[in-house]
Amino acid sequence: MHNHKSIFIADRDRKSRDLVSAFLTYQGYDVITGEDAPSLYTAIQTQQVGIVIAELSHLNAIAPEFRDRAKETNPLLVLVIYGASEELPPRQPGKGNVFFLSKPLNLDELESIVMRAEEYQAMRQMEGEGHGHKQTNILCSSIIGKSKPMQDLFEMIEKVAESNATVLIQGESGTGKELAARAIHQLSGRKNQNFVPINCAAIPEDLLESELFGHVKGSFTGAHANRIGRFEMADKGTLFLGVCRA
Repeated sequence: MHNHKSIFIADRDRKSRDLVSAFLTYQGYDVITGEDAPSLYTAIQTQQVGIVIAELSHLNAIAPEFRDRAKETNPLLVLVIYGASEELPPRQPGKGNVFFLSKPLNLDELESIVMRAEEYQAMRQMEGEGHGHKQTNILCSSIIGKSKPMQDLFEMIEKVAESNATVLIQGESGTGKELAARAIHQLSGRKNQNFVPINCAAIPEDLLESELFGHVKGSFTGAHANRIGRFEMADKGTLFLGVCRA
């Protein structure tokens, strides 16, 4: 389950743009692509885009003032910039609402950053709406309820979030198990690290080990590059294993 807003990809290199678009679309994101400034600004102004992924030299060429204008238009917008390592600003990635990636792009790292961007937006939205941990009818800007069972759930989530123990979340399909997991993550000491969800039922059994633990190039047919696993991606953060069946 991802942020309902789209991701805009800006890159003059069509091959690179299509690669990123196809990858994120496969991961379940709604993706918009474009090459010029008007399409980029239109997407931002209509509030339909939550994350912009842009190649550095292309962004500087079509919209050098973009970062300042975007911040004024949508304070929650997250910008992911990728480019040659020597061209990137000398700052740590993942600070605030701007993230940096070196080329060639590592798609696993890109997905991890998009997840962190969504977590950043969720926390900023919660802060902007004045929602503390002890509000009576809303938790982490994603779970709403005033009934006694919901209040009991909120209390349990807040209590569990203080622990690093493994948590079992049970419920029928569609009842919001991932929302509960995200709330636990957002209220925990791991909130600034990755929240990595994975739908175990959607992954073929023979590929599950590779998905969870990663693989090296050439380890099996189709392994054309090294790939980190979800456990490593979630290091120091939270890994949500959805639809686990005995």
